[in-house]
Amino acid sequence: MNLTSLLILSRVLNYEKIWSKDHCFLNLINHFSNFGSTLCTHSKSDVEWIRASFFEGELTFLTSDYAKSLKNEEFVIINNVIYVIEFCVLEEIHSAVEKLKRHKFWNFKSKFLLVYLGTKLKKKAKFVVKGWFQHIWTLSVYDIVFFTFGTSTTYFWYPYSSTLLEKNSCWIRNEFTKTITVNQVPKLLIPNPLRVQVVFYKPYVISKKSGRDIRIVTELAKILQTELLVTHSDQPFDFGYLLPNGTITGMFGSVYYQKADLAIGSFILNLDRYRFIDTSYSYYNEHFYWCVPRATKLSPWKEVFAAMNLETWCLILGIYIIVAVLLWCFSLLKKSETFYKNISNCFFVNFCILLGVCAGVWPKSRSMKALVLFWAFVCLVLDAMYATKFISLMNVGTNEEQINTKEKLLDSDLEIWLQTSTQRIFGDSPSLIPFFKKHYKYCSSEKECVDEVVYSKTSGAFVVESFILYIQNQYMGSNNLPLFYCFSSGIDVSLIVIGMKKEFVLKEYIDKVLQQFVEGGFIELWRRQTFVMYTAQNGDNLKKTVNFDFVKAPLFCWSVGIIFAFCVFFLENVTIRFKMLIKSAMKLHN
Repeated sequence: MNLTSLLILSRVLNYEKIWSKDHCFLNLINHFSNFGSTLCTHSKSDVEWIRASFFEGELTFLTSDYAKSLKNEEFVIINNVIYVIEFCVLEEIHSAVEKLKRHKFWNFKSKFLLVYLGTKLKKKAKFVVKGWFQHIWTLSVYDIVFFTFGTSTTYFWYPYSSTLLEKNSCWIRNEFTKTITVNQVPKLLIPNPLRVQVVFYKPYVISKKSGRDIRIVTELAKILQTELLVTHSDQPFDFGYLLPNGTITGMFGSVYYQKADLAIGSFILNLDRYRFIDTSYSYYNEHFYWCVPRATKLSPWKEVFAAMNLETWCLILGIYIIVAVLLWCFSLLKKSETFYKNISNCFFVNFCILLGVCAGVWPKSRSMKALVLFWAFVCLVLDAMYATKFISLMNVGTNEEQINTKEKLLDSDLEIWLQTSTQRIFGDSPSLIPFFKKHYKYCSSEKECVDEVVYSKTSGAFVVESFILYIQNQYMGSNNLPLFYCFSSGIDVSLIVIGMKKEFVLKEYIDKVLQQFVEGGFIELWRRQTFVMYTAQNGDNLKKTVNFDFVKAPLFCWSVGIIFAFCVFFLENVTIRFKMLIKSAMKLHN
């Protein structure tokens, strides 16, 4: 819409007189009209051609299709709206802006022409207008041009100029082509200090000065060149609620009531909350995991047999029996083989060869020697295979079957531990309903849940991934692995965002900074640094123990060998004594 259409519209409405307007003001309106086909005025002045009398009512929409709109008593509402507000005192601007905000077409990024109709302006006009700009900015209106009707002077500031610009010339070139840009935000719009409210949530907010989120807002304050004031809620997870009576609580309320500029949290915004606060670019998605006791290594005595599978042991036993029987059968055909005619001696000699021990008595015939040598060669190969696998097993170890799916967890005997808020937040989740039907217990904190998993070894817990990464260094076992094992539950929570009041001037700037942080990998880097740098607040440190796992199985073999040798020695002595007693008894009898 341009000035010509406005003048024609005025004539159609049969006004008797069109007041003479200042040429600069006409030029200003003409330039403003080039950026929108809808002009919204809210006026009580006597300046006819911009007053609200074009259509009765507090808000008037002037469009190219005005006659049709008037006939249907409907207004064409589009996004590109230009607001013209006349005032004599600042209170009139407050009233007009508050009424405009109630309508759907409200857009704080639109252009605002504020016309001062006062008869007198103090000598320090620029100083007064500067105060007006600062005051109007508190209403979240930033794209402003002030026109003092009495002096025909136009004032520009953010976003048209970095400082207050006064123009007495009627020639207005391309000042209005600029748009709001966060790179030119006046320092007056930047909070000092930047008030940020957070809740204690490990590992992101660990203390008043540490944590990933604390570092993010610290960097943000440095970029904005302002001070930072971080406050912590006394209640954990105090994100806040919108109560039925209209009261807003928690961090959500702190932002809404402007007690804080920013609030960091996992805001789950419903439609009511979206009416009151905005959220920034999200920078992290939290995941939940099931944590169960880590499968431990087999007992040392089991590792001796775990070096070879069951089929291999059965094959060795079969060959051992076959060779012993063949050796006994061949000895029956040879008159010179008196020792091997006893089948127990055959098994004994073959077992000695299998263990690599001297057999003591060798066969006398060639066929028997060939059979024994064949068996010795087989045992040599078996010993090499066993030694190789046994040493490899000592380095790697053999674990029990690990629970790594929720189905295995449901089928196991592990007791389920959940936080008190889990059922309230995820009660309708199909993935968790089977666990709610199963017997479960509550823990007051995630650390308590992890402690149950680690120390009782009979429990499984539902824990957030970030806390797992933060806490796992405190539960390292002798094999340099956490004492618990975690797998994904398939459940995610809302994104971590920064909440702020509606139309916060730094919103786009914060979004841009956070997006650059995410794309540059800084948030992930800070995340890893947070996990590495900070330990638990109670200062508990687990003592490292010497790893004796490698020597457990050889020690077991050595112990078994000593016991076996002692038993053989004992039985041999008992047998000799028993034979001597029998011979003595027979002599006495004779």
